[in-house]
Amino acid sequence: LVAQYIEASDAVTTPLVKSIVPAYSPKFWDDLSPRFFVTFWTLTMYDLQVPTQSYERELKRFKDQIQSAEENKDLAPNKKKKEKERCLSMMERLADEDSRQQEHNKRVLARLQKEKDQWFQSKVAKMEMTTQFLQHCLFPRCKFAASDALFCAKFVHLLHCLQTPNFSTLICYDRVDFWRYFIYDVFVY
Repeated sequence: LVAQYIEASDAVTTPLVKSIVPAYSPKFWDDLSPRFFVTFWTLTMYDLQVPTQSYERELKRFKDQIQSAEENKDLAPNKKKKEKERCLSMMERLADEDSRQQEHNKRVLARLQKEKDQWFQSKVAKMEMTTQFLQHCLFPRCKFAASDALFCAKFVHLLHCLQTPNFSTLICYDRVDFWRYFIYDVFVY
């Protein structure tokens, strides 16, 4: 199933990769691969992380509702039964959704693990590569919405955890920190 997902994903993204190449100069692609660029811009938080705590919190909420209904002496037996069935049905749907997202997440991570070696080809220009990544990926996406900013943080963390060749987490954080102070100094003072 993972191999099929990777194959299908490649079939879908390859035309995008080919179409994005003319949009930037050949020098740009020396630092970031077109495959990486498309991967970054097509993934979402759903692909990178399963909100396990949220699922657990909701399951607990439904369990508490079942408990409440059963302890409520004023509630008619048929209403108790309906409430319990409703909550159990919702719990089953949540568990199924969690399971499907866990499987999807595993497939995406396997794909990223397979692709990571081709993302950053330059071994010497890590500073320039990081600048291109920040300028054309991270900063623009962070400005869309709070969820995109969270995605960017998670994606950088994932690059680090995958031990992505030629990606320097330290340089990336240093450059982000530099820009944070630069923007703060220019626009706040």
